Amino acid sequence: MTINIIERPSNNSSDQEIQPKYIILHCIGYSQERALEILTQTVDAGGGGVSSHYFIPQIEELASSSAPSTYPVYHLVDDTKYAKHAGQSRWLSDSSLNNLSIGIEFSSPNYANASNEKGGLDWLHFEKFPDSQIHAGIELLLLLIEHHNIQPQNILGHSDIAPWRENAAGGLIMGKTDPGGTFPWRELAMNGIGVWPKTQRRRSTPIDLSTESIQSLLIEFGYVLDKSGVMDPKTERVINAFQLHFLPEEFGNAPSEKMIVFLENLIDKDYEYEPLKRVTEHRMGC
Repeated sequence: MTINIIERPSNNSSDQEIQPKYIILHCIGYSQERALEILTQTVDAGGGGVSSHYFIPQIEELASSSAPSTYPVYHLVDDTKYAKHAGQSRWLSDSSLNNLSIGIEFSSPNYANASNEKGGLDWLHFEKFPDSQIHAGIELLLLLIEHHNIQPQNILGHSDIAPWRENAAGGLIMGKTDPGGTFPWRELAMNGIGVWPKTQRRRSTPIDLSTESIQSLLIEFGYVLDKSGVMDPKTERVINAFQLHFLPEEFGNAPSEKMIVFLENLIDKDYEYEPLKRVTEHRMGC
């Protein structure tokens, strides 16, 4: 598959220069055209006042009965300009990641549009992403990783960098959940994009499931929270974010031994698949 990059400039950006260090993956609900309005139009013009650098629609929304060999990808903001996609965000020692990242929105029309049992938006309603859409995303990511020299561990989800947020009074409010538990992170890693840990680990000591140990591992990997030894709301939300990315089948459960193995292998860069392999092949024309 090849991608056809379509220019559709967003009004929700600035001329501020950025040096991309991260790529942040998102998903957005609504139809293709409404999602594009939200990402390109100001609030006064009926948009959302937000933006991303790229938007990848779902092919079912297009006037075609089958996936084309050329897949449309919308380019909304220049790669080295500031887009409003990450908001209040943190990873390792970096904060406000709009200044450091390229944002890619994957269309998921029913994300957060379905009502939950209380009648509100269901921010945990995720549906399968079509293979053609993911393949287009892989091709785009290969280009961006090569062009901007993005390191594998710096390809993250919105939920990773904003698992919790604070309001003006310093209170904890809901963080981000996208791109969600159905996003195929492992498939991306199989294509050399991002990282995926080995599932086994040789060890000489028992697995420590204490809260303080779990907090230490999450912090060392990159999440931002306090090492308090207390299972507080911030810790719970960071655990959920890790589960959404690496262990969606365990989402909402207490930390498992498998989670500890995953974290330790990620920290040691003991990966199941070789990062950047396809990028290298792409560069060599293999």
